[in-house]
Amino acid sequence: MTARPILFSGPMVRALLEGRKTQTRRAMRYQPKWYSGRRFVMDDDVPEAWQDSDNILDLCPHGQAGDLLWARETWAAPHAYDHLPPRLVPQEANIHFLASEERSGLMWRPSIFMPRWTSRLTLRIIEVRVQRLQDIGQGDACAEGAPAPHEPIGWYSELWDAINGDGAWAENPWVWALTFEVIKANVDQVIKEAA
Repeated sequence: MTARPILFSGPMVRALLEGRKTQTRRAMRYQPKWYSGRRFVMDDDVPEAWQDSDNILDLCPHGQAGDLLWARETWAAPHAYDHLPPRLVPQEANIHFLASEERSGLMWRPSIFMPRWTSRLTLRIIEVRVQRLQDIGQGDACAEGAPAPHEPIGWYSELWDAINGDGAWAENPWVWALTFEVIKANVDQVIKEAA
């Protein structure tokens, strides 16, 4: 069982905690020229594995069904540890999460620097798909965390542009579409319990 980190913004962490988010889409690093059945035709300047793959799903950098993702989010340690780099914050520290407690006065640290032991959300991948971004359906847009009463696809297109930059939705990239189960526990605890 493989465990990898994955970044989420505050609103998406809240959607995970509330049970509204069970999918995420991430742009593929290498964009195919076109798709033929289960085979993608790639440019010549991509890694050989991508050019020769019979099943593109095997190349998903986020994992396969059954693998785990641990959610990275904006976090803070108590003030006594503000001078320490993230890797040196002791594991007994009482960690704060911006998505749950928008408190001022804490030294909020970016999600990219969140140590694995501080993670409180683990995602077990159920399915990996590849699709064009704009092929998302109403149900999948809802599973991305669309809050009621928004129109899901319109909401998701605005979210995609907010995260990836103006015009990113219009580019309609190929994406990894991950469906997962949310487990409200640290990834190491989940792995230990599964052993």
